[in-house]
Amino acid sequence: MFENNSDDFDCVITGLNMPSSGLTEEETKETHGGMFAGWVWLKNYIIDKNVKIDKIILSGYIESFKHNVLADQKSPYEDIYLIDKADAGMVEKLIAILKTLGDTAEKTIISPVDTDTVTQEIIKPNAAKKHNNSKLPTVFISYNWKQSDFAAKIANELKDTADVVYDKNQLGAFADITSFMGLIRQQDFAIMLISDEYLKSMNCMYEVSQLMKNENWNDKVMFAVFDSNFYSDSVINRYITYWQQKQRGIENFVSKSNSTNIDGELQKIEEIQSVMPLFLAKIKNTLNPPLNEFIPSVKNRLNEITIQELKDDLYSRQQKG
Repeated sequence: MFENNSDDFDCVITGLNMPSSGLTEEETKETHGGMFAGWVWLKNYIIDKNVKIDKIILSGYIESFKHNVLADQKSPYEDIYLIDKADAGMVEKLIAILKTLGDTAEKTIISPVDTDTVTQEIIKPNAAKKHNNSKLPTVFISYNWKQSDFAAKIANELKDTADVVYDKNQLGAFADITSFMGLIRQQDFAIMLISDEYLKSMNCMYEVSQLMKNENWNDKVMFAVFDSNFYSDSVINRYITYWQQKQRGIENFVSKSNSTNIDGELQKIEEIQSVMPLFLAKIKNTLNPPLNEFIPSVKNRLNEITIQELKDDLYSRQQKG
């Protein structure tokens, strides 16, 4: 659609990780298994054709893109806006950029791939973002499906205490799962259900790696630990080794097959493997309540936060008065 009607638009927003359908065989080779397909399309069909249009890349792979693609380009492409979907306030940043571009909001084409969650938030904000009129803290529940019953119980018990961000009530059909996982950084707290399945899950541990990009991630986490053995150094080392071996296995496969189809998976594993020691040490060194006391303990902590916020608000009003 865009290639035939480019004069009708002032701005284009695209993701990076998308299918390579529509690209030539040579172009597909440049996509790193699809992880940078959006960039290949943008470069070949807009930049190289000198289409006069503002360009925004909105993706969870921005840092990898800078390191693996822009660093090798002769031109720094300084006229491209880069927004990391995992950044807190990401939607506000996007809207602010659009406002600086003038009346582009009505003449902007948004790539349908890799931006579903964002466009939904711009058009009609949902509970994945803290309610503007709510005084409740936001809580993201991160879990493996084998603990889904406990996760559902937490979500139900906290519904009057917090705005709960939980895949069962946030993700609809065809939603962007990676974008949803990136939302963990934007919430006030993250509840993590720590089990063997969780610590070996790519999706769960990717959520962990995204959260740990925040400087204050230590203050956000609350752990529900399903096995006391997770406090043992030998068990901790076993999980560190698990991800190290997983990374080496994929690196060996890539080197032997010259395949780029799993570059995105390898990048995720590298991120996970790099944070595992610190994350497991945090679990070990935290005084985590037993499972039968976990939900009441979470409620107490959230209530303390809410009460303190009310006190701060009252104090602020008194000072102004």
